[in-house]
Amino acid sequence: MSYWIYNMGLAVPVSHDLLLRQNSVKPLADLAKAANSESQNPTETPTKANPVHGRTNPYAQNKPAAEPMPIRYAEDIMSTNVKVLYNDMSFFDAWEKFKTLRYRHFPVLDVNNLIVGIISDRDMLAMAASQKPSMIRINQIMKSQVLTCANKTSIKDVCQVMFRRHVGALPVTDSKNQLLGMITRSDILRAMIKNGPIELWA
Repeated sequence: MSYWIYNMGLAVPVSHDLLLRQNSVKPLADLAKAANSESQNPTETPTKANPVHGRTNPYAQNKPAAEPMPIRYAEDIMSTNVKVLYNDMSFFDAWEKFKTLRYRHFPVLDVNNLIVGIISDRDMLAMAASQKPSMIRINQIMKSQVLTCANKTSIKDVCQVMFRRHVGALPVTDSKNQLLGMITRSDILRAMIKNGPIELWA
């Protein structure tokens, strides 16, 4: 099982198919077929003949560039130095964290360092606009149902779930419900730019 929903600290396993079933958006089947057809019928690239009678030049010092390691799993792109909030923090202490670190999401932990919620900057702004937050604690604002994934969840599945469930951040947890990392949309885009190919269709 790759996904769990944490409801008030209790982990409930949920299947990948169930997460995708409720949304009416169809998968990108056409794009997947196009990518597969290109991989099965690659265009041949003509090579230039070596100027030394078509043989390898023994004096050439150029070495082939090392290919980047492929990115397959959540652990390959997740942020591991995760900043967290605690459920008994005051609104103003949490707001300082948002302002200082400029994060859009924080996982929320309890005293046992188990994930019990997730909170966004939108949640904070909505609370500030609706009432005076001087006596508010984070456990009154956070979303208590938290969708998480395992570290070996494929990037393709992570992208599908985040898109179809409208999730901007996905915590990564281990079998003991401990927080391992965090994946955001920015992490996925950064991985595509910096780290080489992502095997979405594998």
